[in-house]
Amino acid sequence: MCALCVFLLAGCGSRSSVPSAHYEEVLSTLTASAKLNDTASYLKCFTPAAQSAYLSSGRYDPDLTEKLEHSEDGKEYLLTYTVLDHKELDSAGIASLKLDYTEKYSQRIEIVKAYDLKIEFSSGSRSVTDKVTVLYNGSQWLILGDVIESFFK
Repeated sequence: MCALCVFLLAGCGSRSSVPSAHYEEVLSTLTASAKLNDTASYLKCFTPAAQSAYLSSGRYDPDLTEKLEHSEDGKEYLLTYTVLDHKELDSAGIASLKLDYTEKYSQRIEIVKAYDLKIEFSSGSRSVTDKVTVLYNGSQWLILGDVIESFFK
């Protein structure tokens, strides 16, 4: 009986306001790619259609990740993120995302789960809060939307 009491009490404690979740994998990859100046890995954080649209646009820059982080006073600052809020989309929200994606890119996409995230991106003294939608397509988490070319406009 005492073992059960210890087990139940061990589960108590403080928890962060936003729990760690699998959707953070893509955000971690995004910021790590920026740190490593790895544009190819950075682009893989976005949906295939968004990658293709960016690669075929006149804005494509193979050195994009070198320009994402902020430098001031001769120091380089890493790009970091903090998830401030998250909301899981229901089946109607997912259906709407699929329709919007098909209309924008003329391609279909599989979406098993999706979240609207409120994220603070920071680098040195600069920070910006933005909404980002992430999706799980059954095999990986991806960022839905156009490739982010600049966090601090």
